[in-house]
Amino acid sequence: MSVGFGRYSFDQVKHTITFNIDRSSVPNLDNTTVVRDYELKDDMLSWKVAPRKDGSVPITILKRSVDAKRKQILSILWLNTF
Repeated sequence: MSVGFGRYSFDQVKHTITFNIDRSSVPNLDNTTVVRDYELKDDMLSWKVAPRKDGSVPITILKRSVDAKRKQILSILWLNTF
């Protein structure tokens, strides 16, 4: 597992998310930019990350939690990276 922080942006035409990584638990990702294709389906956002050494490709999934009565976002849940 890796963690990091920085900024991100979406290109809705290309369906890509761009991560501008300031710092990461993987040192060679510090101060880099990574672009991933994403899928948005209902309240779930997902993207594939870099392949592991064994060739498997993890998928990151985020789910939006919404208060139906107030129609506002309560939280974004990080479901898992598979």
